[in-house]
Amino acid sequence: MSPETLQFIAQIMVGGGGLALLGSAGRAVWKRVTGRAGREKIRNTSLLSQRDAADARAVKAYAERDEEASKRRIIQEYASGLRVRLIEAGIEPDEWPIDTRTQQPPRDGEKKRRIPAAE
Repeated sequence: MSPETLQFIAQIMVGGGGLALLGSAGRAVWKRVTGRAGREKIRNTSLLSQRDAADARAVKAYAERDEEASKRRIIQEYASGLRVRLIEAGIEPDEWPIDTRTQQPPRDGEKKRRIPAAE
């Protein structure tokens, strides 16, 4: 090879990122020789399986949440219908119970909410 050809190849390597490619190839060889590449592959595989398991748990939790909310709405509608029937029959139902897990009782001086009687 003539010196002009070698110079031209060197210019192509430097201009086209050849040195960066050479550096990354050197790092890859070094990882393979020291065994670090295998450890990183195992670690990445473990992280992927953990992520997939977490996604599956999240999907299950959302499905359970939606099912419980649907059941709760059905029961609330049924209770409301029974309350309307009582009011229409002329019976004054008791106050709605306060679920202390989700609602706060009325503060002093605050009016309790009542469903108006159907006339």
